[in-house]
Amino acid sequence: MIASNSAPETGDVDDPTDTKQSKCFVKGTSKPAQDRREAQKQRSREQILQAAEDLVAQQRSALFSVDELAAKADVSRRTIFNHFASLDEVLITLASERLRHFVDRFGEAIRAIEPSVTRESLFDAGVHTLKVPDLLDTIAFFARSLGPDPGVIGHTDELFHATLSRTGDELIGEIVRSSSDLDAFDAEVAVAQVISGVSTAARHWARETDTVLTPESRERFNELLARVTATWPTESGPTSPR
Repeated sequence: MIASNSAPETGDVDDPTDTKQSKCFVKGTSKPAQDRREAQKQRSREQILQAAEDLVAQQRSALFSVDELAAKADVSRRTIFNHFASLDEVLITLASERLRHFVDRFGEAIRAIEPSVTRESLFDAGVHTLKVPDLLDTIAFFARSLGPDPGVIGHTDELFHATLSRTGDELIGEIVRSSSDLDAFDAEVAVAQVISGVSTAARHWARETDTVLTPESRERFNELLARVTATWPTESGPTSPR
């Protein structure tokens, strides 16, 4: 899973030193040319992430090489390393972006709380966020790409926690931006408890079901998640994300 540290080849279309791509900058900067270049960089980044997601889906794991990813994305090794430091960074970014809409939903729930945000209402917002129907699909992707049992293998454990840490930082940012009632410390404590609970439910679900999505496995995940949220100090008391 760890990407090679060897220097990527030159001459890629996403390479800023490529004379074919850089000639428009020789006589000063051109705003349209800069815009085109930024658009090309964004397309390359999206191609890489989409290719990584496709490979995970096809292989049910992230045990693919940089060369396989480059071929799937139709870019060179150099382009991959221009955007990401390693294959690990590709996977962490892909998993984090899949969680982005959960962060947005959590922020919306926080902003809807009236008249003020309390520690308990944060957990209410967490329950609301977990009601999205594709949560388990994202969890299954996590298990396949970062390892079905992150606690067993040290390296996948690092990736798993790096992804959750990045998502947790985004959740804390949403709380601090959306409310002046809680400081960053209170936000971090609450988010840590939410993420810990969800990741625990996810690990147990992955062990029991081998990440196979069926009506029965979905029901099992709901049961595990309900046991987690029942321990949260919500304003409405014990609750379920169903």
